[in-house]
Amino acid sequence: ILHHASTTGLKDATYSLKGTESIDLGNLSGLTSTSNSNSSLSITYSGQGEQVLSPAKMHLTLNMSTEGLGAGQSVAAQAEMILIGSDMYEKISSSLAGNQPKPWIKISYAGLTISGSGMGGFSDPNMLNFASMKNATLIGTEQLNGKAVWHLRIDVLGQSLSAVPAATQTALAGLLNGSQTTLTEDLWFYQSNYYPAKATEHMAIAVTVPASTTGITTPATSTSLTMDMTCLFTKWNSGVTINPPPANQVQNSTTPLFPTATPGN
Repeated sequence: ILHHASTTGLKDATYSLKGTESIDLGNLSGLTSTSNSNSSLSITYSGQGEQVLSPAKMHLTLNMSTEGLGAGQSVAAQAEMILIGSDMYEKISSSLAGNQPKPWIKISYAGLTISGSGMGGFSDPNMLNFASMKNATLIGTEQLNGKAVWHLRIDVLGQSLSAVPAATQTALAGLLNGSQTTLTEDLWFYQSNYYPAKATEHMAIAVTVPASTTGITTPATSTSLTMDMTCLFTKWNSGVTINPPPANQVQNSTTPLFPTATPGN
């Protein structure tokens, strides 16, 4: 099914997007504060996205609401993101951001090993690169918008780990030790033309840190993160064009987010 989906001649797609993220710090907040502040944070968002398959580009506009971590008040924000190659441009407008002479921030992802895998979720400009997705499980045949669709599920975490060097896999395994981590992506394709109809992503991380008496005494702590995103495709091959923002509105970050290693290092 993924092979057929990668050979349909799809050039671009537009979709609606919504999602939630929830972070619970458990009693970590008590390590730095004696107040009874809220230790959880929740984010909800909705918006629109569009992607170009080759060269890979993405444009997102989101309305976001954040609650928790102390004050308990809700903070609304509008975010816009453009990803072109290894460059990300981001603009956030909110009551906390203030006025910026150059509202866009540019960040380089050059050197990110798994870039281009198509498995970075809805913030990955290669999300439509179905040829790069492996080991999908067929969940079954379903109906969506009155049409028959194939429903697939992919273990994103397993695929991403298999794409990086062995040393990196070992390091990540150490970081994930003691945690329960799930990261899956579900895809629905119309059976009539193999165009994408719907995509969801689910991530859940639960980490338990044992009590420590070395240095500073700390109690056992449990923290968790959950994230769920859904996009519904609405247009295909509509002639989407995505360009970077005007140069005079962009401020560059000082260093790449993932610096590329020099030979011999």
